[in-house]
Amino acid sequence: MYIKKTDLKSNEVLLLSSIWVSNIGEWIYFIALNLIVLQLTGSAIAVSVLYVLPYIATIITNSWAGSYIDRCNQKQLMIILDIARAIFIFLMAQFSSVIVIYLFSFIIQMMNSIFQTTSFACTTHIVVAEKQQRFNALKSFVQSSGFVIGPSVAGLLFLIGSPSKAMYVNGIALVLSAFLLSFVQYAFKSNLVKVKINSETIKEDWSAVYKFAKNNRFTIFVYGFVSTTVVLMVALDSLEAAFSTQTLGLTEERYGLLVSIAGLGVIFGSIINAKMSYKWLDTSLIQYGSIFTAIGYVIYAFATDFSFAAIGFFVLTFTQAFVNVGFLTFRQKQIPKSMLGRVVSVCSFFEAFVGVICIVIVGILTISYSLRILVVGISIIYVLSSFGYLIVCKIVKVKVV
Repeated sequence: MYIKKTDLKSNEVLLLSSIWVSNIGEWIYFIALNLIVLQLTGSAIAVSVLYVLPYIATIITNSWAGSYIDRCNQKQLMIILDIARAIFIFLMAQFSSVIVIYLFSFIIQMMNSIFQTTSFACTTHIVVAEKQQRFNALKSFVQSSGFVIGPSVAGLLFLIGSPSKAMYVNGIALVLSAFLLSFVQYAFKSNLVKVKINSETIKEDWSAVYKFAKNNRFTIFVYGFVSTTVVLMVALDSLEAAFSTQTLGLTEERYGLLVSIAGLGVIFGSIINAKMSYKWLDTSLIQYGSIFTAIGYVIYAFATDFSFAAIGFFVLTFTQAFVNVGFLTFRQKQIPKSMLGRVVSVCSFFEAFVGVICIVIVGILTISYSLRILVVGISIIYVLSSFGYLIVCKIVKVKVV
């Protein structure tokens, strides 16, 4: 893989700007889509389908996408996916059929899944190794600011227009993102043989990933741990709104404030990471960040009022920012650049598969158990997993360069 080394600072600014613009647009799209489906159906269950679609899309696309991502011009693929997603969003805004909206949303989620892996691989090639941890911290900050700004912009747009009209803003944001990406200096030259992607190629690539996993067991162990925490967070997130409003008795306004506090936690965590990242190992960020994230969830799980819930939310999102930065950097260091697309795609495939199963199981358990018991139980599992991971790392005394 050959990358131009000139003007890397400009490249980083362009990449971060592209991520920021598209992330704000994504939040506007997500909120608008939820409201549109709710208006059309009046059903919370119909809205919940939108939360399952990304995982199903990942299962379908990531079984084969990595084979293509590692062999294609990743910058061009990102631009194509940005424009394609914009077109589908513009088209979706024209329809009022829930079935059509689900179909378009599913196609967009498939492209999102491919884009995320492609973006990770592309930025790893472009950003030099010694700058990657700081770039990841800045990326986390940019994404978290979108988490705060996006819903605010969406609210303003809903005041002057309909949710369908607000979706156009995301389409425009994606076009602008593609425009910014077009200026990124990135000369692609794959070291993989150009072959037609078919079932045989995919089978060979899965074998290559299996061989990599077998020879790099600690890397896969860390990947497996972080994926487990992601699945646990998905399970908790699926209960979050109901737990906050029904069990804690928060109003919708208070719950909205709780979400904003969570966004501030990520922002502050990302800022500290950006300023101090050079002082910490990526593995330490994962180890200790996971423990305090789990503690934040426990505080939230045992909360009886808004104040304790807010403290728990801030702690978990603040420390989760450290985990995210550490894990991004860890993958960039431990996975060969030539295999990034395939390894990340295969791991994401299994993570999404387990995530869907977990959501279904939690949904079934809500029939027999109270929300408090479920949230407390999952939080305790999170804590035990985090301490178990830390103990294993200390026992094997792993040193990561």
